[in-house]
Amino acid sequence: VVEKYLHIVLCLLKNNASSQSYFYQKSNIQHLLDVFELGSISKKDCSIQNMIIRALVSPKNRKENIVACQRIIYQCGLLHGIWNMLTIPTIPAQIIIEVLLNTVGDVVRDNIENQAFVNSVVNTSGAIQESTLFNLLYAMICDEEKSFSLQISILYFLQCYLHKNKIGKSIIIQTLSPQTKNAANQHTMDYFLRSGYLSKDIVASWCSGILLSYLVVNSPKSKEDILKAPSLCHTRVAVLIFICTLLSNSSPSVQALVSIENGIAYIISQIRDQSMEDDRELLIQSLCAFALGLYVICNNNKIPSCSSESIKQIIEEDIGINLFQ
Repeated sequence: VVEKYLHIVLCLLKNNASSQSYFYQKSNIQHLLDVFELGSISKKDCSIQNMIIRALVSPKNRKENIVACQRIIYQCGLLHGIWNMLTIPTIPAQIIIEVLLNTVGDVVRDNIENQAFVNSVVNTSGAIQESTLFNLLYAMICDEEKSFSLQISILYFLQCYLHKNKIGKSIIIQTLSPQTKNAANQHTMDYFLRSGYLSKDIVASWCSGILLSYLVVNSPKSKEDILKAPSLCHTRVAVLIFICTLLSNSSPSVQALVSIENGIAYIISQIRDQSMEDDRELLIQSLCAFALGLYVICNNNKIPSCSSESIKQIIEEDIGINLFQ
């Protein structure tokens, strides 16, 4: 009976602004907390109730409904209850994959108060190796038994958690700072992200690149901090996305990258290559063209050989304007 009732509630809440408003205004969100009592955890019930929570905070909803529901979910202790489930060893992995990470991600997305809660619990021990972020990065990148669905769920949670979250970004970026005695340490978030780039596992490489791009997007301070880290290895699409994000509105980033030997030459060679027929290669070519455009727009012209005018001249005379039309 309860399960059927929950399914009806879920159907009423999906994409229905008036039902969502009525649901939280009548204090019904608080009743969802009961399922997170340790004695009442089951995959079926937990999945349905988390689907209801996600329906209340879906990005498709009205902004005012999302904000109100996110606030109530935090204030009534529901977010704390969901988070506690992530730390219970006996919880089936499938529940974590399908339910918990995605639900927490939606609840904290673009919400300073809820992100602050996660900031306070991701590293409560003070030791990075014992933190939740450490464990999630390990599971996403290095765990030999990792599944694709778990990797993507972790990446989605991290994207939501880092969205406009300066403190959350700094927690990870500070691990990328140059290290001396810990340089060979294989148990740091810094090591995980770098090994992700070098990995032959294309999903781990992709996730590492996308996560790094989220660390620096719309954050000049993060871009400056990450430039202090040792050089990152260039991979393909994931790294190009990261580079484009790093270059955007950041003259120091442009200056640092144009100083890399053959960096501009590589990008130009990819743009000029007319033999690309594979969609993935065309995507790489497009990203290289976008990166070159950022070189022009965000260049501080401190390196004469790579000034905006010199790159424009290369585009006009060597590459050809027609290629971009």
